[in-house]
Amino acid sequence: MAYTIVDDAHFLAAGLRPEALTGAFVTEDEGATLKVFPSLRALRYLIPWKSPEDVVAWLREHLGDGDPVLLMGDDGEKFGLWPGTYAHCWEQGWVEQFFSAVEREAEWLHMLLPGEAAALRPAGRAYLPTASYDEMEEWVLPADVGAEYATIRHRLADAGDPGLRFLRGGFWRQFLVKYPEVNTMHKKMLRVSEKVWRMTPGRRRQRALDELWQGQCNCPYWHGVFGGVYLPHIRRANFAHLIAAESIADGARRSGGAGPGGAGGGRGAAAGAVEIDLDADGAREVELNAPAMVLWLDPHEGGGIVAWDWRDAAVNLANVLTRRPEAYHHQLVEVSSAAESGGGVETIHTTRVRVKEPGLAQFLRYDPYRRTSFLDHVLPPDTSPEAFRDGAIPLPFAGREYAAVLPEVRPHPVATLSRETSVAGTMLMIEKQFLVDLRRARLRTTYRVTNTGPSRAECRFGIEMNWAVTDPESPFGIDGHQQPARAPVIGEGGRLEIRDFNWPGPVIVSFPRGQIWRFPLETVSNSEAGFERTFQGVTTLCSWLLSLDPGQSFHATLETTLGARG
Repeated sequence: MAYTIVDDAHFLAAGLRPEALTGAFVTEDEGATLKVFPSLRALRYLIPWKSPEDVVAWLREHLGDGDPVLLMGDDGEKFGLWPGTYAHCWEQGWVEQFFSAVEREAEWLHMLLPGEAAALRPAGRAYLPTASYDEMEEWVLPADVGAEYATIRHRLADAGDPGLRFLRGGFWRQFLVKYPEVNTMHKKMLRVSEKVWRMTPGRRRQRALDELWQGQCNCPYWHGVFGGVYLPHIRRANFAHLIAAESIADGARRSGGAGPGGAGGGRGAAAGAVEIDLDADGAREVELNAPAMVLWLDPHEGGGIVAWDWRDAAVNLANVLTRRPEAYHHQLVEVSSAAESGGGVETIHTTRVRVKEPGLAQFLRYDPYRRTSFLDHVLPPDTSPEAFRDGAIPLPFAGREYAAVLPEVRPHPVATLSRETSVAGTMLMIEKQFLVDLRRARLRTTYRVTNTGPSRAECRFGIEMNWAVTDPESPFGIDGHQQPARAPVIGEGGRLEIRDFNWPGPVIVSFPRGQIWRFPLETVSNSEAGFERTFQGVTTLCSWLLSLDPGQSFHATLETTLGARG
């Protein structure tokens, strides 16, 4: 690699002054050199938002003695994809006008390709810290801290305070903390990468590498005012490629085509059960790996399934997003308050706060735990479906830590998780076992809930599952009655039938007849086109009213078949 381009914020963080950022700088690590260009924020904010004459005037002012080289690199989306930019850049002729203006100034304004500029004498040496552009360092912060940071930054900017350039926000990798779903995808990618690189070199490994590299597309690993992790179709695409890459690698392992140490690299065979730290949080999780599916169970997050890879469909069935506060949500609340007081509703056509539909503030609901599958709830008998939908359940049990046991002798991948909890003066022991069939695309989950305390236990015991359905109009059946996936349902039944586009068949879950609550899982996020509501999937709660005397148990078996017919 001869050169690269980074944001000028890296150079400012290294202590360089803005006027010094011309041309390419040389940096090195252990003697290996690289030329690095600063992409100038000032030019990015001029192009294409200001007139070509304004851009030329700025260049004339900053292109003084010494033949400085000024570089601008930016997203292609701003030249036609972002709202209003196609009309501005092409229909109204900004691009043509800009290049015509550049040609008129050819006597003093010369255009170079980055490679040509990199061949010139470097502007100097620089060692750059980890950084990003200003907005990114704000977006990565927790919601409350991010709002405070934005307030301080705007105050310094309005005052023209020179100390602004020394203000630093967060670190990119904190997205792995802010959104646990991103961390799951990232650690899945690393695990798959390890398997792929241990394959024997050849055509099969090259196919796996092609899939792996597509699964490393950065889009769903972060979120700012762009959709990012909030867009289900982007998450689904990354997972599809990672699942395909892992299937190739595991297939090579089973057929003896893996390199030294096998595809699992000593961290788990191609099929079976393994207990290791999958998400790099310092605690052990459980992976159940079979030809039809791969499950990641997190005992420390309620013993739920955080990743459920259906290989034939190349779909992670647990690929949903938890509803959580964002720093920009207060803007939506303020706009809604103004509308209620007669201030009018903002729309996508306004320049301040844009919304794609009215009344979005009513969908600002937050979850007290991460939405995964096979999460257990111990609720008061009178808990309402609406309280569960809104995440307003009292003293949420879901997400509490479980103990995990993997039996030493196991014909199929299996894990047992358990936890004891207090319930209205008595105790309940909850045990659940996950068994993945090696011959069929089937998961059997067996529950036993036992009153281990001194008095009668009365509660609603529920099992929550979150389904990564991406089409809100997909048919979702309960005991054969089909309705669109986004339709809320409160009723009884003993069978779920879930479909989505490009699935090879339905997912069917059978269980003892009980109460079923079904709701769409929807988030509200900001984007370049305004605030929008996004369908993240479907949440179901299968529950039963329990009245257990001391020593009495409740038993339930849930069978989930992937791609079932009929």
